[in-house]
Amino acid sequence: MRRHTPGKDLPIHHDKRHPSPSLSLWTRRKVYLLTKGLGNCTTRPRLLATLFCLLLLILSALIITIGASVASVISLYYASIVYESPPLLLNRHTTDININIHEDRYTIVIMSYSARLATLKRIISHYGVCPSINEIVIVWNKGPPPIIGTDIPTPPVNKVRVRIESQNSINNRFKPDPFITTDAVLEVDDDVLMLCSDLENGFRAWKHKGGDVMVGFFPRLITTHPTAHYLGEKTVFGTGHYNAMITAGEFLHKKYFDIYWSERLLPARKLVDELFNGEDILMSFIVANEQYNRNINSGSDGGDGGSGGSGMNANSVKPIAHFVRPRRRLDISWLTSVGISRGNEHMLKRQRCVAEFSKMFPNAKFVNATVESKPLCGLFGAGCIYL
Repeated sequence: MRRHTPGKDLPIHHDKRHPSPSLSLWTRRKVYLLTKGLGNCTTRPRLLATLFCLLLLILSALIITIGASVASVISLYYASIVYESPPLLLNRHTTDININIHEDRYTIVIMSYSARLATLKRIISHYGVCPSINEIVIVWNKGPPPIIGTDIPTPPVNKVRVRIESQNSINNRFKPDPFITTDAVLEVDDDVLMLCSDLENGFRAWKHKGGDVMVGFFPRLITTHPTAHYLGEKTVFGTGHYNAMITAGEFLHKKYFDIYWSERLLPARKLVDELFNGEDILMSFIVANEQYNRNINSGSDGGDGGSGGSGMNANSVKPIAHFVRPRRRLDISWLTSVGISRGNEHMLKRQRCVAEFSKMFPNAKFVNATVESKPLCGLFGAGCIYL
């Protein structure tokens, strides 16, 4: 039997119009092997497609598993807040005739509107059973006002009042309210959940500080010299220092509301309306400026202070903010797609607020305080997690 030689029997065609040299045996073998290899390659795309689809299925299953695990963790974290144990409601002592409403109770103020009703319902249901609360005031800025008992559940203990505003302005958060009878006001966002016991700790700390400072759960860092900067929570816990609070959760005295709405601060409120941002920054400058005025009026200016009698003793300037580390804190803003803190322009607007308010309040001093216990921040791109 004759041994077959690859490429030997392959016909070679010559173009008489364009003659070419004869192909050698080595070249013909190469052409034959290449043609055979290309024929085998026709099955490879199917194999690659199969492997690609299998990889997608594995990745999809992994994503679904991780997503389900994250959802379960969030659900457990949420349950640990709303089903707080032991129930603090038993310690309310509503029949105690020795309770001083002005000093021993506080009012929660929550600003909201129709697009945030989903989160507001959960917030009211939770805070509606916390102790030491005299009243929950919903500052309603826009849309059909909610009906207590229909749109919003009626809390079993705490009273809820809806204050309807004629203008959609975030300045309304600090509008003086003659029906608020407590000295302490807790400003809370309509998408933030915290333990009732953490609120109690914050309220006690606020009273211990004398009621002149802001006590809260969301520390921030403001610098005015040499340049104006507003720094967020991750920077605060990265550096270990803070000097301000935001209204996502903070206690303050209602006396500052009158100053906020004074005629002389109309330009500042107009800037807040223009940017639809920065009302909490403005309040921080107000508190810092009032502290300066108290020090001057009490004679603790430290002599000439090196500036012709108008300086302040550095030891007399105290921090205007006190951070109380919460054991739990959950942002449920993912239940809605709206909010002023979304988007890239948010931080730029706040930087501008700091710059402008620094000019309006040249005497406001922001003294840093030290964070004693830090949460877990930046995990998988998330915010700060309190455990």
